Amino acid sequence: GAANADTFVPLPGGELTKTLSDGTVVTIRLVGESANISPSMGATPLHRNAWVSGSAQVELSGTAGGKIFPGYTVGCQVNIAGGG
Repeated sequence: GAANADTFVPLPGGELTKTLSDGTVVTIRLVGESANISPSMGATPLHRNAWVSGSAQVELSGTAGGKIFPGYTVGCQVNIAGGG
């Protein structure tokens, strides 16, 4: 049977750099990401709970400013291994 224990998953993080139309260079990094996957609180075999943690960092060239709103999109029983 299942051990019903939490599973810690280190996530790879990432970095993306783009140059905006005004020449501003924006770099966004995801650092120290991880997930803790647990069995369902409702005790159903097909559900899981996931707690995710990490840090989102933004670097801008020049005097530009703005805001970011980091978050995750989570799918259940979806194979995203193809990077789609």
